[in-house]
Amino acid sequence: MIGIAVRRALVLGLTQGIAEVLPISSSAHLTLVPWMLGWPEQRDRTTLAAGLHAGSALGIAYALRRQLAALTREELTVLAATTVPAAITGLLAADLVEARLGRPRQVAALMAVAGLALAAADRRGPASHLGDLGAGTAAKITRAGHRGYPLGDLGAKPASKITNARSGDERWRSTSRNPAQDHQGTTRDRPPTSRAAAAAALAQVAALAPGVSRNGATLTALRAAGTDRGPAHEFSLLMSLPITLGAAGLTLARADRETMKDLIPSLALGAPTAALAAGLTVTHVLPGPWWPITLYRLGLAAIVVARSAGGARR
Repeated sequence: MIGIAVRRALVLGLTQGIAEVLPISSSAHLTLVPWMLGWPEQRDRTTLAAGLHAGSALGIAYALRRQLAALTREELTVLAATTVPAAITGLLAADLVEARLGRPRQVAALMAVAGLALAAADRRGPASHLGDLGAGTAAKITRAGHRGYPLGDLGAKPASKITNARSGDERWRSTSRNPAQDHQGTTRDRPPTSRAAAAAALAQVAALAPGVSRNGATLTALRAAGTDRGPAHEFSLLMSLPITLGAAGLTLARADRETMKDLIPSLALGAPTAALAAGLTVTHVLPGPWWPITLYRLGLAAIVVARSAGGARR
């Protein structure tokens, strides 16, 4: 029995880590993977999911540790403020949303709709120069030490806010040189404006529904607001950390002692697995065009609907 729990914890931890970074909805995958594999429904799955979310968030934080250390007090305030809408909504409606929107067909529908919205916003938004490079070039950049593409070499130098002289809008960008800069060092990627950050904060509320994806919803808002892929992906990950760790901590604190005792083997293996998978995904996956993610979401949704229909006929 313990062996089965350990294997399942490994599968779920790996799934959580990857799905938390990519805009494919980790909550949806924690629901769909056990369902598709025929596992019996776990009574304490919400607590287990909270532990796995905490693990993946810590993995992301470690991968972006230099960037986090370089944030100014004002930037930290902005990130904290982006969590307020989702935090309030979660406290008021999280249990209701989980009860009403957690069935496989509903999750599949939300995955499909949110995936199409992401594709539309990504197509409308500006092309990120590094995100559009081919795989060969991306590999060269990774070998050169530019792993992934958050705001310029994972915060090798402090991020700074600049003001657009025409609009007065504050923007985030890195002061470090990176492959998306021209030979004169001019930044060609458009980072989030304050209006884009506000839109992302509101979009994060939608991620309470399994299938939407927190990262997917915020990326959709940021890309629609004109943010380039690299900065949008990093800002989305950074703003996910407070709300994810806060919600996971609250759920774990509310769990009864017996539940936590039963989950110790699963959490002891699943949470570190989620952290490792998330950290590696952040470090090595470049934020290119998001249409392959949309195709994946649509394909998975179709499989879930077909399987549900087949089960209903039987």
